[in-house]
Amino acid sequence: MNETYQSRLKKARIHQKIQQADAAAVTGKGRPYLSEFENGKKPGSLEVVLPLAELYDISLDYVFGRTPIPLVQKPENIAHDEKEAVLLAIWRKLSDDEKGGLMALLRARIKPDAA
Repeated sequence: MNETYQSRLKKARIHQKIQQADAAAVTGKGRPYLSEFENGKKPGSLEVVLPLAELYDISLDYVFGRTPIPLVQKPENIAHDEKEAVLLAIWRKLSDDEKGGLMALLRARIKPDAA
């Protein structure tokens, strides 16, 4: 059976241990609407889907079946280890000038292997 975007959102809500009433409040709809939506009985709009995806911290590519990976790409979930996650988080906070300076320093210090 193919998953629908509603069922993927429901699965994410359950995985995150978020109550249906709390999720419904984020959408501005009532709990009965969300129940029918999650069970495919009501269609959804981006006004419903976007806040739910953000609340559940899942990507729209996952919601709409374009990827089996639910996570939004963030340093903490794409890094290979904890040190790499810290480096990515720091990098993203740097200004363009700071990034340029750091890249120049790294290029001067680290020489690529000679082939």
